Amino acid sequence: MINFANPSQSSYSEIDNPELIAFSSEYASSSDIKKVSLVIENLKSDKDEIRLCCAKKLEEIGKILGPERIQDELIPFITDLILNFEETGDVLVEFSNQLLSLLMTLNKVKIFSVIGLRSLEMLCGNDDEQVRSTSVKNLSEFINKNAKQYFKYVILCFPTFFSKYIFIIS
Repeated sequence: MINFANPSQSSYSEIDNPELIAFSSEYASSSDIKKVSLVIENLKSDKDEIRLCCAKKLEEIGKILGPERIQDELIPFITDLILNFEETGDVLVEFSNQLLSLLMTLNKVKIFSVIGLRSLEMLCGNDDEQVRSTSVKNLSEFINKNAKQYFKYVILCFPTFFSKYIFIIS
């Protein structure tokens, strides 16, 4: 079973478990389910190249899972990886880019993800300059594209971001 809640407890050996079908999108095939499980498992690999390769597949995984599971499971899982694993700058930059894509996907179906935006905000404060600048650019892009729809919520959720980075948004 895919364990999004605790990434360290998922197991690739459980992919063939029939209960996994309940974790998949309504229209996901068994090969899609295996792909999701493999990517989730490999995001916890010790090798940077493998994690980076899997991070690049998160938007595709989001399409398989669907909007509700992106919001409820995938974005919190990515946030947990950001918080609890030592990621390299390249992996964090890719997480930032994938979070933007996932947020835009959710926006198309009118779902507002505070968790996703907070994850991007966390990356905006990263010590690595490339991670920080990419994340500020991505968060600014989301805000600019959705300013009319979500501006009140964004200002209330992120007063620190606005006080530090307001010049980038204008």
